[in-house]
Amino acid sequence: MPAGNWSYRSISASSANSAWAVGTTTAIAIYHYDGIAWADDTSFAASAGGLVADIFALSDSSVWACGEVAGKAVDYERGSIWHFDGEEWLRVFEVVDIPGDGLRSFYFRKITTLPDSAVWAMATEFDESAGKHNYHLYHYDGTDWTFEAFPENFTSAIGMDVGGINDLWIVGDPPVPPAHDPCDAMEMGW
Repeated sequence: MPAGNWSYRSISASSANSAWAVGTTTAIAIYHYDGIAWADDTSFAASAGGLVADIFALSDSSVWACGEVAGKAVDYERGSIWHFDGEEWLRVFEVVDIPGDGLRSFYFRKITTLPDSAVWAMATEFDESAGKHNYHLYHYDGTDWTFEAFPENFTSAIGMDVGGINDLWIVGDPPVPPAHDPCDAMEMGW
């Protein structure tokens, strides 16, 4: 892995000879392992001031990444999703309009996918005026991105995986009752 002042966020391998790592140094960075060495993927050109939080590699011609890019003339970050088709990275989805008052920080934190183009992305929004995090799910069916409702009582979502086209699993903290055991976890399936 690249040395230096690097903050790694995620790694995903599609084979023994192809892996991807994301993180930040002084700017957003994606590194690719080709079976011999790690190299900075200079084809990824996200704006400075954001982060890539997660990456999922299906193959050398289908890699998904998610995170955020800081808004230049606005007071919030924009959640972004990128796809690599083997030739170039393209921003394929972005959440720009975040309703409500106050400073909002919105970014995609997890992404997972299946070979049949079913992609799931989990986002976190911090609503400063309400002083709380809200969680959002987005689903790509190969054609369109749609918003999927997240249970209101979820207090934290930390991981997800997909087992089939309509089989999404999320793990996180359950609602906080008065006698909450911090070792409890909540699973949900779609």
